[in-house]
Amino acid sequence: MTYTKKFFFTVITAFCFCNLATAKAKIPFGKIDKIEVVSDLPDTEEYLSKEESNVHLDLGRLHQEFNIAWIPVWIT
Repeated sequence: MTYTKKFFFTVITAFCFCNLATAKAKIPFGKIDKIEVVSDLPDTEEYLSKEESNVHLDLGRLHQEFNIAWIPVWIT
């Protein structure tokens, strides 16, 4: 009699703590800001950053992409 009570207690406890993951896959979408380096400027004192003494500047382009499932749909 005690074995059946322990068995049912174990089964009920297992069902209570069981996590059934039946979520469907999410497709990522949204806007992303990206910086594309256009030209790597020479590391001379002329292109030294004013804020930090060891950082040299490069020429870049900032654009915003709208992606659906990592595929860019449009770029602004």
